[in-house]
Amino acid sequence: EYYYIYPDAVSTRKQILHSNRLHHEWQETIVLHQPGTRPEENMELDALTWGNTAGEAKTYTWKRGEHDDGKLRDATIQIVNLKSKNRPFIIFEPDSGLKLMRCCVEEQWCHFPWWNHWPVSQLPNDGRRTGVPDRPAHSSLAQSIEDSPIIKHDKEAGTFTAVSLYGMSEKSVVGLVPLAKSWNYPAKLNLAGNSFCSQGYDKYQRAYVLTCKNNGNPSTLKFKLAASEDSPVVNPAFVIKGWGEGEAGLKVNGKPVKCGKSFRFGYRHTLESSDLIVWLKKETAEPVRISLSPRGD
Repeated sequence: EYYYIYPDAVSTRKQILHSNRLHHEWQETIVLHQPGTRPEENMELDALTWGNTAGEAKTYTWKRGEHDDGKLRDATIQIVNLKSKNRPFIIFEPDSGLKLMRCCVEEQWCHFPWWNHWPVSQLPNDGRRTGVPDRPAHSSLAQSIEDSPIIKHDKEAGTFTAVSLYGMSEKSVVGLVPLAKSWNYPAKLNLAGNSFCSQGYDKYQRAYVLTCKNNGNPSTLKFKLAASEDSPVVNPAFVIKGWGEGEAGLKVNGKPVKCGKSFRFGYRHTLESSDLIVWLKKETAEPVRISLSPRGD
């Protein structure tokens, strides 16, 4: 299942496994290669960077004879160093069990593992190494989450669930630290008044979830996000269940914010209600006061 909060170039990826066993490959970092291109044309030889919320980073190379596979403590940020302006990143929950994939390198052909049995294959097989770029191919760099304590087990439903945050960015590990903290350690939402109730922060939607007690007839919603250096706010999103189909006006720290590049909203219609979804462009490590009013109030 995928959830997108527009217009950020980030999304959460929620995987649900129906099984009676935990062992499962939840995530594998795979780079796809178009026909006519080699892995070295698409990736830097220093292909993978891991980082933590302290801003520490370690980059791993696939240069022959230069491997240093020592682990970085508490790594939760991963950047794939493609030869591109924006590079894909993943933010993991703590203890996601990140590990490198060093297998199957044919050094006479390539610095990286290089297979062309997937994503396009002419015959069923479980792995076909290649040395020529005549077909679509892929390289695998790392894995995570497998047998990790972060996997949530619902015995009654017979499911295992895991989640991580994906995106594209020009930022380094240091630049991604606030986003990682805001997702793994979200600022607490403190409500004012009793016309709404809060379900807290939902990592699967990367949003705070609230409910209007008077379905379809909201009053002004006021709350404070207790942002700090350890729990910053980075472009937060809010799902207000039961708001109805009316528009909303926004104030941040008492100042009106026009709908546009810094404030956007839309609706999610369900059988029970029409829900308001709000996105705010705001990055801060200081507490911030927010109010949403039915348009016209």
